[in-house]
Amino acid sequence: MDARVTSALAALVWFAGAGMHPLSAQTPRDTGAAADRQPVLDRYAFNERAADWRLSNRVREISGLAHTSDGRLLAHDDERAVIYEIDITTGDVIKGWAFGDTPARGDFEGIAVVADRVWLVTSDGRLYEGAEGEDDERVLFNTYGTGVGRKCEVEGLAYEPMDETLLLACKTPRTPELEGVVAIYRWSIASRALIDPPIRIRKEEILKHLDRSDFHPSGIARDPQSHHYVMVAARQAALAEIRADGSVVAVRALQPRVHPQAEGI
Repeated sequence: MDARVTSALAALVWFAGAGMHPLSAQTPRDTGAAADRQPVLDRYAFNERAADWRLSNRVREISGLAHTSDGRLLAHDDERAVIYEIDITTGDVIKGWAFGDTPARGDFEGIAVVADRVWLVTSDGRLYEGAEGEDDERVLFNTYGTGVGRKCEVEGLAYEPMDETLLLACKTPRTPELEGVVAIYRWSIASRALIDPPIRIRKEEILKHLDRSDFHPSGIARDPQSHHYVMVAARQAALAEIRADGSVVAVRALQPRVHPQAEGI
């Protein structure tokens, strides 16, 4: 796959991490005017390409995108725990660093930034946590098993500040109870454990707005203004916006010619 980032997806990164700060709350929820805002998806002209960056050969394959609190774009490699900072105006790679002296290997499928820590998730639900490094630096890291991999294949990671959890989006179910459902598991950073129950979105509520037969998320992000979650599905070329209670706000189709493989958001 070409290492590319299109401008429409890069624009989504602006709400992936902007304004993140921990709040005192037991569970994420939509409150007051935030819940009544227009759909996040109405803010963007997804199928109008404004720029197309071909990244340097230093980047093997980008699988996920995240946004730091000070306005920088991070991306990660698909098969190694290598993180890059990318200039959002040019697509140039500003720096890259890795978790471990020999970069940890795995099927990495999502990235999130929480304060000064960077988190990665693999398709089997294992989390990797480490500090931001300098260019070509190797940093120490921690790993955590979430158990989500027994339930589904994970593809997508985001931070929910309302209850200080990491959101793990399920791409493909591995248990019967998730058939017909798009699930988002919540993992508490404080307790290092899953919070039950997961967020469950009925696929039929997404598909009734699409000319598609299925919906398999490949990325997830949180909008700090509405508190809604937005998931992108590369295989189906579609976006779904949902509330924290699992209700569907809006669904949009993407043009494959503009977004040939939209894995990051």
